[in-house]
Amino acid sequence: MDPDDQLFGVPRLKQVLTGQLQCPLEDLQKCVLEAVENFTRGARQADDLTLLIVRYRATAAAATTDTDLPDAVSGSSSAASASASPP
Repeated sequence: MDPDDQLFGVPRLKQVLTGQLQCPLEDLQKCVLEAVENFTRGARQADDLTLLIVRYRATAAAATTDTDLPDAVSGSSSAASASASPP
């Protein structure tokens, strides 16, 4: 929170991370922590700060969607996924 009791929040986090797809994770960590520090402007925090950064890179096989499959396969795949959806 800043001195005016405003939260850093997800929109500010998204703004900090925008355009940083190829940035090393260590640099992302520094960037986020610096942004939070600048935002708080020295305000005392009620809790600690925890940051976990994970980069997921899909393999070519995992990136295949049902639009990449022949019609017969994608039709049966859609039916199977519809019946297996969680409540």
